[in-house]
Amino acid sequence: PLDQPLPETPCVFCGNCIQVCPTGALRPLSMEV
Repeated sequence: PLDQPLPETPCVFCGNCIQVCPTGALRPLSMEV
């Protein structure tokens, strides 16, 4: 799914990937950058 736009993937925006991302590259939308 990495070569597909996000709306076309099975992602359901549950947030689990943010919790397990080993690099901290993913953040909740509510966080400031």
